[in-house]
Amino acid sequence: MVPYPDGTFEYATRVGLKYPRPLSWTSQYIWGEARWPLLFFFEALDLSLPWPTFLTHVGYSPNCNPGGRLNCVKATRYGMLPGGNPEAYLRYILQNWP
Repeated sequence: MVPYPDGTFEYATRVGLKYPRPLSWTSQYIWGEARWPLLFFFEALDLSLPWPTFLTHVGYSPNCNPGGRLNCVKATRYGMLPGGNPEAYLRYILQNWP
């Protein structure tokens, strides 16, 4: 998920496909460094979820700022999500913040 400058997410994503082995040459080509060899393809879904609401849902502090990194919610926090798991949470946010 990527937050808008005004504090809402433009879309939610889930991994559609992960290439099974590292591709250092791809990272070198795209980023100019071989430091990120994993290749993911995402499915993107439109929504408008306020950032503070998301932080509350996952139990993160209000000043959390991932700074452009791709982070996963730890499995130990799934029970905190409305719906209790990632798929149910995705359905929940798509219904409530389309």
